[in-house]
Order: sequence, then C-alpha cells, then structure tokens
Amino acid sequence: MFCSQYVLIDESLNFGAITRKMYIPEEKISEILNTSDIVDIISQSVLLKKSGRNFFGLCPFHSEKTPSFSVNSHKQIFYCFGCGAGGNVLNFINMFI
Repeated sequence: MFCSQYVLIDESLNFGAITRKMYIPEEKISEILNTSDIVDIISQSVLLKKSGRNFFGLCPFHSEKTPSFSVNSHKQIFYCFGCGAGGNVLNFINMFI
C-alpha cells in the first residue's frame, strides 16, 4: 500500500491478533529502486535468457512450458504475458516471497 510520503508494510504475526506496522519513507524506496538491478535480483530465482533487449524465462507465478516472463533491464520492470503479473523489483519480491 503506497501512501503519499510513506510505504506501509503490515506484518501480521501468528500470535493471536498481534499486528506490527512499519512505515518506510518514499526516499528509501526510491533509493532501493535506483540502486538495485532487477535482472540480478530476479535471476536469483528465475533462469533468464537474453533475447533482444529483454530477458525471458518461465514465470514463477504460474505453471508454463514456454517462457512468457519478460524482464526489461533498461526500464527495470518485469511482465508475464501469460498471467499478467508485472511491476518493479519491489513488486517482484513482494509477490515471490
């Protein structure tokens, strides 16, 4: 959930109704996005092959036999043409974990 100045992370624990909320400043989010390489991060979990300007692999979010998962290193985004999952490196980490 993105707020105007902060990102809210809701961590629910399995100890009854205990919930901890953390706010991460947008400046820190921008710093992470500007210093991380999406290909390096995603290639730790997905076997990627370069094809033209993009990298392709099997989508980690659904079963498939033909690679439809695309990673664009120039734009620092990913998109799956099979299931429609997409976003930046933080979206990938949030969806993958």
